[in-house]
Amino acid sequence: MENIISLSDILSDTSEPPEAIVEGGILLKDTMLVIIGSAKAGKTFLGMNLALSVASGTEFLGFNVKQSKKVLYLCAEGGYYPNRDRLKIMSKSIDKTATHNASFHFNSNLSLEDDHDYEKFLKIIEEFKPEVLILDPFIRFHSVDENSSQDINLIMRRLRVVINEYNLSIVLIHHKGKNVSRGGRGSSVIDGEYDSAIYLDREGAHHKLKFDMRHVESPEDMLVNFCPHSYWFNAVSKKDLDPVVNYICNNKNTTRSSIVKEWISNNTYSRSHCYKLIDGAINKGYVIEIGNGELDIREEM
Repeated sequence: MENIISLSDILSDTSEPPEAIVEGGILLKDTMLVIIGSAKAGKTFLGMNLALSVASGTEFLGFNVKQSKKVLYLCAEGGYYPNRDRLKIMSKSIDKTATHNASFHFNSNLSLEDDHDYEKFLKIIEEFKPEVLILDPFIRFHSVDENSSQDINLIMRRLRVVINEYNLSIVLIHHKGKNVSRGGRGSSVIDGEYDSAIYLDREGAHHKLKFDMRHVESPEDMLVNFCPHSYWFNAVSKKDLDPVVNYICNNKNTTRSSIVKEWISNNTYSRSHCYKLIDGAINKGYVIEIGNGELDIREEM
């Protein structure tokens, strides 16, 4: 049997483990990350954020990505044009030289329990040679009963073979189950198989991320904002919690008068308090006036 190592060799080995792809235990080399969330929570946006961060070597949610990696994203929902438009917006902040590190396939239709499809899957990997492979959503890449531990175990074993044989990391975008306390949908085999997991939930005006890392200490829970202008999730700061910044992030009409009018009509704040909040956001450097009373978020310096 290959890869059997004696205890003596293990004890004398002083080699350094490979660097994390995304630090904090988020994504390690040759491991499996599962992003778990309910419908419409933004799992695909978060998965694409991760893909572009890894491909460009830029931080992901504040976690360091030391080196760019080759990413292959197999997407089985949404179709080409909607996803194309998402990626065009999302990639505005990405170094164009790094865009060659990411490849996408839309409308992927593979059932990994099927031997013929599994061979096609392996050929795709052999052709593109990714270092990180993302399957979105996981349910579209098999036709077995997710509640059957025997059936889902076959899928997970085949994914482990891919990880080990091709020296890559796999990210699965997975739906949350009806029983929230049990985590992802389907058999506990899925939850028992991953090396790391990110649970994505809506929490009021923000989203909450919960981490479960099997090989390192899990990071603390994190509040994040999804910006509809950039399609990126970002860790919440004091600036993000500012009501004026939050309004601008979630609305197209952002003049002083439109903000005040909506807040008064919704009985959110009094007129004087509306102007106090707007002036406060400007004085703190969170917001700038760009003409005709229109407000915009000040970019970080």
